[in-house]
Amino acid sequence: MLFCIANDPRVDPQIERRERYYGELALALELPCSEILLLAINKANGTLAPSVLAEMAARGNREAFTLLTDPDAHLPLALEMADYLRDYPIWAAQFLPFPVIQRLAEHGIARGDLDYDVEVHAPFWQHFDRRLPAVADAFARNATATAVEQSQRTELADPAKAPTELLLDSLDETPSSRVTEELSHRRSLLDRALLAWRVEHDASVPRRHAAARALGAMQDLRLLELAEATFQSEDDLSDPARTLPIEDRQRRTALLAYVLKLPAKITLPLARRWWGDGRFLRTAAGRILELHAEPEDREWLTEFVARTLQHDSGLEMAFEIDALVHIGDRRSLAVLQSVTRQAACSWTRTRALLGLARHPDDPLAHPELADALWDCESEARELGCRYATISIEEGRRRCAQLAADPIEEDSVREAAAERLNTGK
Repeated sequence: MLFCIANDPRVDPQIERRERYYGELALALELPCSEILLLAINKANGTLAPSVLAEMAARGNREAFTLLTDPDAHLPLALEMADYLRDYPIWAAQFLPFPVIQRLAEHGIARGDLDYDVEVHAPFWQHFDRRLPAVADAFARNATATAVEQSQRTELADPAKAPTELLLDSLDETPSSRVTEELSHRRSLLDRALLAWRVEHDASVPRRHAAARALGAMQDLRLLELAEATFQSEDDLSDPARTLPIEDRQRRTALLAYVLKLPAKITLPLARRWWGDGRFLRTAAGRILELHAEPEDREWLTEFVARTLQHDSGLEMAFEIDALVHIGDRRSLAVLQSVTRQAACSWTRTRALLGLARHPDDPLAHPELADALWDCESEARELGCRYATISIEEGRRRCAQLAADPIEEDSVREAAAERLNTGK
């Protein structure tokens, strides 16, 4: 466990969590804070030690709480722990000592980013604006900036009466679902030609994406050839000479949005043809399959996941797993169970768990849904609360713990409470 804390094992830190799991496990194993503290003080890049210590402090460990609250113990570590705990506003408002909040605000002022921090972590800071003038001033400055920005926006009063070109141009100033919806009704030959031109040549990301989605919603096929050619373009991020320019990558994203708006009868045959290609065609195929895969795709998708699981962390087969979940065939449960047990990527394991949750009464799903109650990902814990068999005392006790946990996600607490109330 210390090795995992010292050497963050996540495949993709942007979509995976481990800190809570390690914090709970450290307490269960009675792991001394001193050993984790050494990792935090002597850390190399990638250690999870400060956030694990923060989790332990939030769960009542006295040693970890002292590290958080005593600035003389190790101030940089205390600030890093407090930074992490901003994501737990309910707990912080009840249990985090005010001097810790003061130091955190002072640290934000020293860095020059308190206004930004207050905006991003508003649910945390709103508990302290009356006691910290600097935080109150940050909220006021942010509110003023927002009001000024909104006053400068000019939303179209009636999008249905505006020319198509004006609709598109308005999206740069004011993103609007009404305008986006209206664009999908501009079906004249001239309007559709304009939309296609904007997708190919417009430098504005909002305009290009809105035009692409509108043409896809109309089932206009004129951009399919361009989309396939663009998806075939070489894009090697490890070699600047072979990396796709940013504008071309943005256009590619818009064309993917266009393809995903087209009906399955058009895109699914393309996805089956594109899937074997290693370029962005493969990504596009995966996105189509996760939306539209049919029972006839189950066998080859299952074989691919089983084969890839032997050597991949899980990200390479994420789309294929989602496709199997979409199909929902019980015959895929065995491979989905294998994913939950073997894949290194917790996000991928959660995708497989979604498929098992569609058949909660199947023996292959029972143990995985029960284990999910202790998972590192909140979505998995929520699935466990909703679908695991909790008639045994351990399951009910865990649901009660999650329902009462002030540092748990709202969705998990609510699912746990609902499950306990049903008595099943």
